[in-house]
Amino acid sequence: AGAIDQISSSLGYNPKLAYTSMILVSTEIASENIFDVISFFVQTEQVHDSSLLLIAESPKDVLTKETPLDVLSSDALEKIIHKNLNNPTALPSTNLKDFFENYFTFGKDNLVTQIKLMETGKSPSVEEDKPEETPPPTPEPKPTKEESKDPSGGEKEQAPKDKAEKIYFDTANSYVFAGSNIVGELNSDQNKFVNILIGDMKNIKFLLPDVELINLTTDVQVSILDGKTDMKIDIEDGKIKVKIAIDINFTKEDSQFSDETLSGLSGLSTKNDELENYLQRFTKDGINDIFDMSVSLQSDFIGIGEHLYKFKHNEFISLLDQNPNYLENIELEIESTAKVFSNPKVG
Repeated sequence: AGAIDQISSSLGYNPKLAYTSMILVSTEIASENIFDVISFFVQTEQVHDSSLLLIAESPKDVLTKETPLDVLSSDALEKIIHKNLNNPTALPSTNLKDFFENYFTFGKDNLVTQIKLMETGKSPSVEEDKPEETPPPTPEPKPTKEESKDPSGGEKEQAPKDKAEKIYFDTANSYVFAGSNIVGELNSDQNKFVNILIGDMKNIKFLLPDVELINLTTDVQVSILDGKTDMKIDIEDGKIKVKIAIDINFTKEDSQFSDETLSGLSGLSTKNDELENYLQRFTKDGINDIFDMSVSLQSDFIGIGEHLYKFKHNEFISLLDQNPNYLENIELEIESTAKVFSNPKVG
């Protein structure tokens, strides 16, 4: 509230908070207690609870540095975030309503999108065109219209502007919360597996390194066509039993060797067995990693506790009396199947 008052004093009028679409909090402040900071925005009736919550190391740089994506960096960031909301290749962003509902829900912690700045530097073409060992040119007066003309009669091509100050946004990672405090981070692939876990997986892409296909080692890029995740959570013999069945259809988008090359080596028309086996292991390992992160960070961003509190209340309360750190009491069982199609499946 104090910051809003300062803005009002500087501008001479009250900012129209009803137009707020994003709330950007610094990592330093969010690490202390993000709840104290954003509670103002929830309590005021001027801000919509659909406003997206984001965290950046330096919100000032995010909002003031120049980006080639849009005239205003804030507009560019909003376009990226809203695109990701409809594209599950990155974790869906958390808005004010989501954060507060999870905060006050037993057994459900938050993931909040992290904004990183990537400096572009000068473009390769500019560096390649620059002669070696040439000192920086001294400033020259702006050429007249006649001087700017090419001998052929056209306009001379203007040199590209220096892009050293331009920045891009990386929104693939997220901060992990336990209550109102940041306790860790998830990288891009981990966020994708969170989406797979909740069943929101269409169009997710993975770059798989060093895949062995018929004795050839290559990097392969795959995309998820569709899939289904079935997660069952129960309490048995004093343990939390989590059984997960994942069935995913992938399409192979790119690799160093074509299908024709692989089929020629194998003598078969199609050879995806190795890749399917790889993807089954890759998916299983990815889900295991998500649960390991949840346990190590003591953050229930998966929502195991929320489910048990609602549907196995008495057994869960009894389990908590024995061991409040219920995440350490999880026994995980995963079944993964994968099918690979060389071209997008029709129908």
